Amino acid sequence: MKSSLELDHIVLATRDLERTSAWLSDVAGVVPGPGGPHVDRGTRNQLVALGSGAYLELIGPDPAQSEPTAPRPFGIDALTSPGVVAWCARTTDMAGFLDALAGEEPHYTPPVAMSRQAPGGLLSWTLTLPATDNPGGVVPFVIDWGDTPHPADTTEAALSLLDVAVVHPDPPALAATFERLGVSIDLVAGRWPGVRVIVRGPAGEVVLPRGRVG
Repeated sequence: MKSSLELDHIVLATRDLERTSAWLSDVAGVVPGPGGPHVDRGTRNQLVALGSGAYLELIGPDPAQSEPTAPRPFGIDALTSPGVVAWCARTTDMAGFLDALAGEEPHYTPPVAMSRQAPGGLLSWTLTLPATDNPGGVVPFVIDWGDTPHPADTTEAALSLLDVAVVHPDPPALAATFERLGVSIDLVAGRWPGVRVIVRGPAGEVVLPRGRVG
C-alpha cells in the first residue's frame, strides 16, 4: 500500500472499567479522563493521552445500558483479566485505504459509521476491522475521524508512551502484512501474539498487561 497509517490508539479492555481505571491511577499516577458511552454496544470508555496524537482507551461494560443484543467488542464478555487486546491505526482517507487493499490480504470489513457523546460534544468516525482471525489483536483496526476533534487532543489525562511493539511468533510474515498496510511499528518475536505497551506517569513506569480470554 502506498499511503501510511499512524498509531491512533491502544485498547485496554476490561470487565470492570472503574476497577481497572483505579488500578492505572494507582500504578501510573494519572486518573483516566472521561470518554463516553457506545450506545447499543453496552460499553463506555475512559481515555489517557499518550503524546504524538495517540491515546490509551480503557473500555468496559456500561452499567447504565441494558445488555446488548450482540457480544461486546474486543471480547470483553469473555475476559478473565483486563489488558491490552488491540491497537488502532489512523487514516485520513478510509475509501482510499480500502481501495488500495482491494483483492489483497489482510481483508477488512466494510467501514461502519459510529459516534459517541463525549463531555465536549459528539464525536463521529468511521471504522473498519480485520475480516479474518486476528489472535492478540496484532493487525490493527483502522479509523478515520473526519472533521471530529481527536480524542487525544481533548483529554487532560496524559502518560508518556515509552514503547509499543507487536509481539508475534513469525515477525517477518507480519512485517509483510504491515508493509502492505503502510504501518510502521516495532515487531518482536514472542510465543504469544499480542501488543506490548510500556508507559510512564508520575508514579513510575508501567508495563500494561495483555488481556486474557477464558
